[in-house]
Amino acid sequence: KIGEVFCFNKTYTYHINKTGDKCMSFIKDNKIDYFPVIDMIETGKNIQQLRENKGLSVKKLSEIMQLESVQGIYRWQYGKTLPTLENLYLLSEIFEKQITEILVLKEKNIS
Repeated sequence: KIGEVFCFNKTYTYHINKTGDKCMSFIKDNKIDYFPVIDMIETGKNIQQLRENKGLSVKKLSEIMQLESVQGIYRWQYGKTLPTLENLYLLSEIFEKQITEILVLKEKNIS
């Protein structure tokens, strides 16, 4: 146990990985305590905010990413779809953020 973080009204432990990043633990007492689920709507809002913070239009971002159209980015921003892993990696490079800072998680209860 390296430290604790308060998230979704619970305290979770985290460890530091090889690159020095904080990683939350979803396992407690050899059971899944918290199942991470990506919140598509909030992730989309986050992508839009990160894009705007970089001063990029949707068209410019699609050009940088060499996408065929802007529609994919709009679908991400509206929470209709998520970027592929490859596109998440590109977004993390463009926004200078880790993928975990782009994706927004919500809690799914384990019953």
